[in-house]
Amino acid sequence: EYCFWLSKNAVNGIGGTWYTGEGFESSQSISIIHDYDLNFDSLDDIKTNFKVTVFHDNTKYLFKIGDLINIIHSSILTCPDMFVQPTDIKNPYTNVPFTTATLYNIYVKLIKNKITPSILFSAFFKCGFDINKFVVLYEPMILDEYLKKYVMDLSKDRKFSIIFEMLRKYKTT
Repeated sequence: EYCFWLSKNAVNGIGGTWYTGEGFESSQSISIIHDYDLNFDSLDDIKTNFKVTVFHDNTKYLFKIGDLINIIHSSILTCPDMFVQPTDIKNPYTNVPFTTATLYNIYVKLIKNKITPSILFSAFFKCGFDINKFVVLYEPMILDEYLKKYVMDLSKDRKFSIIFEMLRKYKTT
């Protein structure tokens, strides 16, 4: 089985030129095949271009691209009490943070499959997947995206409750 890899001299990105390579096979890797995605849906029914094999800690993990996007967004949109505090993007099977090279591989796989990465993931890529730099440069954008997601995730009843509370609190006479 082949793994998609990326070296530091690869993909045309910020800070230099980057090249991607395909067909890198690691004879020392342990192949773990998952028949189900993170929602326990069968991966057999998913087209190949919507799946990605991630080589992480000498092990191959098969993910649905949508699952990886959700993991990435959950991590970079962490805002406890409305304070931007992105967390490391972790492998859900091991809870170990993905390496920078693995994140580059995921980003390139999205581009290669003509899937447009989100604004935040693209910004994170431009920062070389450096969380501190990402927060400093993009804090307003992160908070804005978090607030959009927060409002979208609220139930209809909760939205009404919050609106009534705001009207009552800020009512002018």
